[in-house]
Amino acid sequence: MIALCHAITIPLAGEPKHNLLVISIDTLRADHLGCYGYPKPTTPGIDRFSRESVLFRTAIAHAPSTEPSHASIFTSMIPAHHGALRAKRMPISKKVVTMAEILRSAGYRTVSFNGGGQVGASYGFDRGFELYESSPGRFSEKVTAAIDWLERNADEEFFMFLHTYEVHAPYDPPAGRLKLFETDYKGALPGVIAPGLLMKINAGELQIDEADARHIVNVYDAGIRSVDDAFGKLMAHLRSTQLLDRTLIVFTSDHGEEFGEHGQTGRHSHTLYDELLKVPLIVRMPGARFASTVVERQVRGIDILPTVVDVLGLESLAQFEGSSLRGLMARKKKDDERVAVSQLDTTNEKPLSAIRSATRKLILGPHSFVPLQPGYQWFKDRVEIVTDARYLMLPMESFHVQRTVKISVDGEFVRQVVLPPRKQVLSIPFQTSEKRVVSIESLTPCTSTGEGLPCVSFRVFNPSEYFRLDDDPGEQNNLFADAAQRADIERLQTQLDALVSSAGAAAEAPVELDARSRERLKALGYAE
Repeated sequence: MIALCHAITIPLAGEPKHNLLVISIDTLRADHLGCYGYPKPTTPGIDRFSRESVLFRTAIAHAPSTEPSHASIFTSMIPAHHGALRAKRMPISKKVVTMAEILRSAGYRTVSFNGGGQVGASYGFDRGFELYESSPGRFSEKVTAAIDWLERNADEEFFMFLHTYEVHAPYDPPAGRLKLFETDYKGALPGVIAPGLLMKINAGELQIDEADARHIVNVYDAGIRSVDDAFGKLMAHLRSTQLLDRTLIVFTSDHGEEFGEHGQTGRHSHTLYDELLKVPLIVRMPGARFASTVVERQVRGIDILPTVVDVLGLESLAQFEGSSLRGLMARKKKDDERVAVSQLDTTNEKPLSAIRSATRKLILGPHSFVPLQPGYQWFKDRVEIVTDARYLMLPMESFHVQRTVKISVDGEFVRQVVLPPRKQVLSIPFQTSEKRVVSIESLTPCTSTGEGLPCVSFRVFNPSEYFRLDDDPGEQNNLFADAAQRADIERLQTQLDALVSSAGAAAEAPVELDARSRERLKALGYAE
């Protein structure tokens, strides 16, 4: 059920009033932080912070892209219900209440210093903020602005939201930081990895080797270290001004980034695999209560807002689809399993959706193309796929060797791509929803599968996937066609259908972006 009015929220009796600081580092993978087991020196400051906090080992985002994922954090609703989708130019529905609106109605000063783009005011993220300042630049600039505001408003109860795209492409770390991660790269790639360069790599127009791939990751990691430097400065200020123990601090991200796990490099928004959905979530309670606690249970982005109102002593809202993490942090509550629903931000009416438990994941999309068997199908040198989807995703894999394939739509050439001998998701967007024929043809000769056996070039997977995460954490072995898994698949599908199909908020009119907003999105690699 959705709250249809913006009720005034007041603190519950007997609860002390604390400040709230929410920090979101866009595109930050959890497994690239030291406190999550990463061996490289990306996050010494965040690691120290984690020892005073509660670290959630498995936190799942609700979308692999910025706008819908942040909207889920701000509203405690999954994308199907809060309505915020960049692909459709839709803002957060005005029928739902946001975190800032709740805090402002409770008497908090509400301020934000953020990177704009998909969290810009045009998409409704400024609602409830008295100051919502969006600008490009490093996280250090956001921290400087935050400290300046805090020094001028030291006695005010506040909610502050800080956000940065510094880890997002273009990967452009400050001078000196890259040396912490590599000193001997001799390849041709530059020290700044731009979105256009990554697009060429992922389209097969630019070939890279293992050293190049490591370099891209090192540049990404250097950006994380720059964020960590600024984070340490902010924590030092809060400590020196006695604000640290009076503030609830939530550190998280909206989604991760793929680095070859499923065939793409430096990319997000395109799949629902864990490299894009597992994000850091570290919560420092006021007074550092529950310090050094590690929660192994799966939690979700929609649990952040219910946790905030619980800890701050505010009233919960009927629209909340998540639940408070306070009991888990205190280890006093036997928690039910929290299944996570994640969805792609696309123009399709029924987007690719996933439901994830602690040990299972089911990914389901509209059966938008034929012919395909339940699992996958090998092809000699060509396949024609009939689809009416506006955004076609083709999970493919070359047999044995890398080969070049040509993609055509209704007989017209679209592009060539290099298909590796591992699973890769090819994405083909269209302008309209109408039936069309997509042809994929191998330009590399097929390979024999054995004496007397057929010659094949590639296989195309069914977009429906089921993974046993306890045995297959890398999500490489699709068991959707395994009859032994059928009962569990059907149980998860029923759960997913029920969670997604419940009524959402009324849709808003599409956003009309100004020139500055369009340029900001373009700089981040989004075509507008």
